[in-house]
Amino acid sequence: MFESYLAAPFHFTIEFVGFMVMAGAALLIPSRPSLVPGRLVNRVTAALGFGTLAVAQVAHGASFVPLDGDPDWALVRAAGLLLVLIGVLGGVGAAPAAGALVTVDEPLLLAPAGVGLLLALVSLSVGSREGRGTTRRLALAALLIGASEAIVAFAPDALFGQGADEPLNYVAHAARLLGYAALVMWLWTGVRVSIRTRFVAAFTGLLVVVVLALSGTLTGVLSNNVQDEELSRLESQLESAVQNVGSGAEQQLLAQTEVVAGLDSIGERVTARAGLPQLARLLANESVFGEYDFALITTPTGRLLGAAGTDPVANEKQAEAEVPKPLSGSRVQRLLGSPVLLDVVDPSFERSASVDRIDPRTTGVVAAVEVVSAGKPDGILVLGRWIDYLAVNQVTELVDPAGATLIGNGVVIASALPREVAEALLTDEIETQVEAGRTVSMRQSFDKGTYFTAFTPLTTANGVPVGVFALSSPDNVIAETREDVTRSLFLVAMGIGLIALALAWLSGRRISLPIQRLTKTAMEVREGRLEAKADVKGSDEVGQLGNTFNEMTEALLRLTTDLREAAFEEGRLRSRIETIIESMADGLVAVDQDKMILAFNAEAELLTGTKSSEVVGRSVDEVIKVLDAQGDPVSLPIFELTEGSIAGVFIAPRSGSPIPVAVTSAVLRGEDGEVAGGVAVIRDMSREHDFERLKSEFLSNISHELRTPLTPIKGYAELLGRKEVTFDRSKQFSKGILESTQRLERIVELLVDFSAMEAGRLAPKRTPVDIGEVVGELA
Repeated sequence: MFESYLAAPFHFTIEFVGFMVMAGAALLIPSRPSLVPGRLVNRVTAALGFGTLAVAQVAHGASFVPLDGDPDWALVRAAGLLLVLIGVLGGVGAAPAAGALVTVDEPLLLAPAGVGLLLALVSLSVGSREGRGTTRRLALAALLIGASEAIVAFAPDALFGQGADEPLNYVAHAARLLGYAALVMWLWTGVRVSIRTRFVAAFTGLLVVVVLALSGTLTGVLSNNVQDEELSRLESQLESAVQNVGSGAEQQLLAQTEVVAGLDSIGERVTARAGLPQLARLLANESVFGEYDFALITTPTGRLLGAAGTDPVANEKQAEAEVPKPLSGSRVQRLLGSPVLLDVVDPSFERSASVDRIDPRTTGVVAAVEVVSAGKPDGILVLGRWIDYLAVNQVTELVDPAGATLIGNGVVIASALPREVAEALLTDEIETQVEAGRTVSMRQSFDKGTYFTAFTPLTTANGVPVGVFALSSPDNVIAETREDVTRSLFLVAMGIGLIALALAWLSGRRISLPIQRLTKTAMEVREGRLEAKADVKGSDEVGQLGNTFNEMTEALLRLTTDLREAAFEEGRLRSRIETIIESMADGLVAVDQDKMILAFNAEAELLTGTKSSEVVGRSVDEVIKVLDAQGDPVSLPIFELTEGSIAGVFIAPRSGSPIPVAVTSAVLRGEDGEVAGGVAVIRDMSREHDFERLKSEFLSNISHELRTPLTPIKGYAELLGRKEVTFDRSKQFSKGILESTQRLERIVELLVDFSAMEAGRLAPKRTPVDIGEVVGELA
């Protein structure tokens, strides 16, 4: 676990983000084939895998499992990754390959890394084969998570903030965070296809940021507050402990020594100089006089009369020995030179007590009092207690779970801590600050663990430092407190996240459901059901959108009905116009503003000798070729989109002789009066042309026919007028004139009939007809 102010929220952030990503993947994957292709069972399997990983995130993030390298939970993470692998691969074929990874020395720790690497390879292969960029993102996420698991496997028992293991843990968690980011990129493919999931993702992302900001800050603050409180507690306990072994012990020992020195039995024996070694032994042993580690009796000048006691206990092994080690002579000599005894030797002092450094590895509390008899001093009584392993343990029992340590001149005099930890407590920097009279407290990490330690100077009654007294508390209590706080925050944040996720899902449904209804109605409208209505109600924007959509469909229905009626009428009109155009005896050609043919009726096809399907879309001047009587090309007004008429020209068909025609052109204009096209009517003048020819021939024949009867009439009339003719001859001449006159009448009648026929007023005459003769002539 992280131990610094920034590390605790960083660890909390990573684990909580991991939980939210894994939980989101477990919920999203079953309904998103784009994330895990194939059958539904594949997606359910992958979702179960991510759900398993989410449970593992809760276990570690909420400090139920403090270490990343816990073997049992490594197996859980490996199982989760394996389920994801099976889901992506679409079967259990990946299981044997993953099982082969458990043949190494640390199978449970390396299993998540192996399965993660295998998942990355399989996802990359599937993505490359099917061209799926989303699967490649899953491969990147699996690779980063697998790398994180591999790094954790190298330091399974490491705690953050403890020496060389700290960088590995930071790198591992950084890789894991990048893996979660890659997972988010992979999941975004399935999120973006739905407004509801996008809303939920955005809401959840914002919530996660807020929760992480608050929880991370609280985690860091609480973690450091717990650490500060522990250091403050140690400083307070240290002050009390120093009182017990220092000034407080001095006053207590001095008072006890005064009581013992004032006893008559003690004064008499000191005055008589009788049995003083036995008296010293009596005082040094447990008795009614108190508990003392050593006792000395000297003359008023400091010459030794009797001494007894035990040497200080340096360690646990000596403390467990049944027979304590007797007071050595060297320590007796050093006690005789103690400043406390020398103070009382001075006539100015009757008593003295202080903490004293007896030798480099021995410190004790010493009290010296004059033994007075008959108003004059007969000797000096010295009593004392060692500040040794036993004394330190007594202090430790009072301040449990902290452990006391006494250090003098860089040498550990006594400690309740492991020897290697005690020897590493006091650094040069700390010693310098303590020698300056300051109390120092800090957190220290060693190979054997992490401790919170407070240091203070231990001084004599005159303020002369004789050592450094320290109280050290292992961090397991602090760690447990921090884990409790982290667990509570994580579970609260997780609960808030899940509740917010559910609320966001319901809120998203409140938005997406009307949109889905609108989409369904829009699809019905697209299929032609304009009477369909969207069942969307409400006074908010979505409700207004539904009402507007329904109003739009109603307007579309009315408009469509009107358009259908108009189209029907237009179709009927167009049909009539097309019928008229096709039934026209004249050719009709319509062009657009670019002079491209739009319409070409049947008569125009006959005149030009081309099909309508061949000429529509072509330029009109390419299709219609008109010549004058001399055979030279003629430009029609429609070629220039102008109005006008041209007659006496000939149209040149694709095959055959030129046909006499008359062409009339008109211009079509748009709403703004601009030229939008043109139309030309081509009249076949072949009948008129033939009629004129027949008329000329007829008149030529009639003139000949008229001359034929007029010649005999004129000749016979001149003969009758110039000479005398006989009756028979005149009768013959009259008969000739009469026949010619009758012939002339018939010719005139023919002219009258021709004129009436030309004017369309020829009346039929009923006369008997010999059908046989007519049929015979026709045959």
